[in-house]
Amino acid sequence: MVIPHTDAFDYTALVPPNGKTRASGWPVRHSPRLRSDQTGATECLVGQAPTIRILDAGLPAGSTKSTASGFLLPRVLRSQIALTATDRSSPATTASFYVDRELTEAMQPGDTMRIVRNHLGALAIAILRDEQLVAAAGAVTSAALGNVSARIPRQLIEAAVDVFRLHDPDFAFREWPVEVEVGSSRAMLFTGRRDLGDYCVFVEHGMFTGDSAASECLSISRNGLVADIAAIASAQLIDAPQALQITRR
Repeated sequence: MVIPHTDAFDYTALVPPNGKTRASGWPVRHSPRLRSDQTGATECLVGQAPTIRILDAGLPAGSTKSTASGFLLPRVLRSQIALTATDRSSPATTASFYVDRELTEAMQPGDTMRIVRNHLGALAIAILRDEQLVAAAGAVTSAALGNVSARIPRQLIEAAVDVFRLHDPDFAFREWPVEVEVGSSRAMLFTGRRDLGDYCVFVEHGMFTGDSAASECLSISRNGLVADIAAIASAQLIDAPQALQITRR
């Protein structure tokens, strides 16, 4: 389901020396891609310049099924990533979601954190160090990933559909694969794990189309910098129903 453009966002934050423990929060800047009106003002869920905090959230209180896969979400120690608006014109005052605590523990001062909510309401988080991807989780084709590329290969999908429709005029893929490229290595995945160069790629599911349209969900993690299971668990938490908790005005 497509959400209002004012409920989407594309934020970038630079991790300060005490970012993971900073009680007052640290600044986030918006992406200019979301400029939508004639005044040049950016309309996004928590405003143009919210603050971000990373809070220890412990284990989940109960079990919740994932949106697409139907599996129970992982019971892992979590961090809550909380965005708080600093202006009164934003649609919401706060927005927050959970990831595996090991993912946020892997961040270092100077890292860049990107947080996106796309037009289908799906979340993505990416951590970069010197423009090299450390880890990403969720609907990652909506986020800039530095030296790693993730996309939906629409032209290839359309070509494949044309072939199938020679035998079945009504043929359509229920799920579209994700193409991930790292250097000279490339993979097309609907689901499952693949190692590409120094990265582990795990696809929870591809992009669903039609009446059940939903963004892809996957994780990409750099070996030696963050545990692959932490990135996978984060992707699964992000894919949960109502993963983003919103306090509206």
